[in-house]
Amino acid sequence: MQIFLSFAYEEDIDQVNGFRSMLENPRANIYFNDGSCKKDYSGKSEDQIKKYIRSLLDQSSVTVCLLSKYSKKSNWVNWEIEASRSKEKGIVGIVLKNKNNEIKSYGDCPSFLDGNRYEVYYWDTPERMQQHIEEAEKNR
Repeated sequence: MQIFLSFAYEEDIDQVNGFRSMLENPRANIYFNDGSCKKDYSGKSEDQIKKYIRSLLDQSSVTVCLLSKYSKKSNWVNWEIEASRSKEKGIVGIVLKNKNNEIKSYGDCPSFLDGNRYEVYYWDTPERMQQHIEEAEKNR
């Protein structure tokens, strides 16, 4: 299964790369391909970025929104969730490791995630996170 990771790029990239490392670790027992943006698109137009993200979403079945206090403020995270919904992708929120104190309720989540009441889970074992992502794919 290919997933798209949505997150606040500048603020959370280091932790997201840790999540990506887990996806590549054969001992983690989590099996997904990361089909999300890995390029820095600063200097590109908004239309160019949106076109590229839409192409990545077309290839993914689930959008995983990796959450921190910065996610709610990110216009891109909300746009990616809305675009994922319009493409009928599975959507799930996972609070980044050690960020539980930042996300205590749906009100701390990006508005599009909160407004549609997609499932949000706290960081857990790789197996549990895989289960949550697979559930999002089934419920799309």
